[in-house]
Amino acid sequence: RESDALEALRALGGQRPHLVRTVTVELASEKARQQQQVSQKKKKPVVALPTEERGAGEQTPMIQFAAPLFIGTEDDGEVEVQLVRLGAVGRTSVVHFTTRDSTAKAGREYVATQGSVVFNPGDCTASLSVPVISLPGWNPTNDFTVELLEENSENAAIGRYLMKTRVKVVNNDCFPTQTHEEHISKAIHQSPPNMEGHLTPFWAMMIEYCKWNFDDSTVRTRTIRKMLYGMVHNADFLISLYLNVYLIDYILNPDRDEESLVITKDRFVNLVCISGL
Repeated sequence: RESDALEALRALGGQRPHLVRTVTVELASEKARQQQQVSQKKKKPVVALPTEERGAGEQTPMIQFAAPLFIGTEDDGEVEVQLVRLGAVGRTSVVHFTTRDSTAKAGREYVATQGSVVFNPGDCTASLSVPVISLPGWNPTNDFTVELLEENSENAAIGRYLMKTRVKVVNNDCFPTQTHEEHISKAIHQSPPNMEGHLTPFWAMMIEYCKWNFDDSTVRTRTIRKMLYGMVHNADFLISLYLNVYLIDYILNPDRDEESLVITKDRFVNLVCISGL
């Protein structure tokens, strides 16, 4: 107690400063131990999971696509897409995927596909395949998306940055048609990228280009509409030009005889008719 300590200090006399420091340290140490015991009582106990539940200390592996872009051709029949598994590979992992339209449309350039990919124990890579459709004639290169789904995955965490990938389907046909494929291929291999005239028949290819355009219903309809509009516009300009010449050189020209007028032989009637037009 503090009173007993003070009596001991009075009895010892000159050693008081040293004993004061000693008693103070002992009291402070006792107070610190009490505070530590109280804080330990407030902490929640940590329960260690059995080894079976923790998977022998293994963390959940991460699965993602091997690249942000895969390229295939329509003649391949299908495009193979690679996936990688990072982390612990001692157990089986399962992820699910689906395809989504982009510039390529399901049912036209590729077959909409859904499914799952299984990584067996020890596997770091796996692949999935998406069927592609070969289109007749030349078509632009289009692409679609393959996406990994987080739902119903087993022992797998989906990668944040490569959970989606693009698949480009390259068209191998010559432009505009395959009619002159032999000439075009020969010209490209002999003098790339220039195609000499004697190797590529210009007018024949121009005809094929026009036929290729008119095979498309939208292009055909709009081209015919544009041609008709241009013809009507040109006819209107030509008629207006002739009427102006007729008005100035015949109707309003006093040197012209009324017998030379076309509509009637009266200038006033001709003037009214031209004004009405």
